[in-house]
Amino acid sequence: MTDQANRLELRYEGPDGYRHYLDGSPVHAGDTLELWKDGQWILGRYEWTYRSEEAPAFYINDDNGVFLTPDAALRWPK
Repeated sequence: MTDQANRLELRYEGPDGYRHYLDGSPVHAGDTLELWKDGQWILGRYEWTYRSEEAPAFYINDDNGVFLTPDAALRWPK
């Protein structure tokens, strides 16, 4: 895996609840990210319910989504 990969970090933001951060920047529903999968970077869309007990999802297209595990390698697109 490339050294540019990071993991999502879940932070508590007080009354607003929780938010994921990637490489120190907040991630918002609908943001475009890249996921390291099968030896390559795949461009997709981040979605989340903002419930800390639920995993965020990564959509490659509208029909093809996967849930992200805590060890998922991600990065912001270049």
